[in-house]
Amino acid sequence: MLFVLLSSTTHSVISFQSKQNPRRLFFTSLRGSGFPTIEEQDEEQFLSNTTNNVRRKIQEKAKLIQSFIRRPEIISIDSVQQYKHIVVDETDKIVVVRFWASWCKSCKASEPHFMKLVLKYREEDVKFVGVPLTQETALLQNALSIPSIPYAHIYYPGCGLVEELKLSKPHIEDFDTILNSYIIGYCNLPEEFESIGTFQ
Repeated sequence: MLFVLLSSTTHSVISFQSKQNPRRLFFTSLRGSGFPTIEEQDEEQFLSNTTNNVRRKIQEKAKLIQSFIRRPEIISIDSVQQYKHIVVDETDKIVVVRFWASWCKSCKASEPHFMKLVLKYREEDVKFVGVPLTQETALLQNALSIPSIPYAHIYYPGCGLVEELKLSKPHIEDFDTILNSYIIGYCNLPEEFESIGTFQ
């Protein structure tokens, strides 16, 4: 079988049989076509770096595609009855409620960062809920005294509402830290507070 390599600089043709070393002829052709000279001892490193870069880019693309394929559900609520059933009555999972509006620029700016949190905790016992501001939910948001949007509530099983937090882009990182503390069961109270109520 015959292979042909064309050099764009010299317009020369290099022919070789398949039994010859293709890697050797590849680097030979590079030297004659204007590419920087690659010493023989550096050829292995060059190939290794190129292979690793290609592999990394493929893995990054695959991870991105997989994240969208496995994109978890955010339950949308549009009534007080739904809120009670899906959020307040939940007994097994932590519930994160995001209050937002379609016309809110801050909501749009923070949404991609919020979605990263949803993906980050998709394997945990966390239920994510969205409450868009509409005519139907305005009464609900007023009853819950939502001061601004985007805003978030965190409900913990057996305890009810435990956190009321801003959810705009500058506050996402703090929200992540607080949510994670509930997931892992971390308490940052000083020891003297933790001991309150302990009987000797």
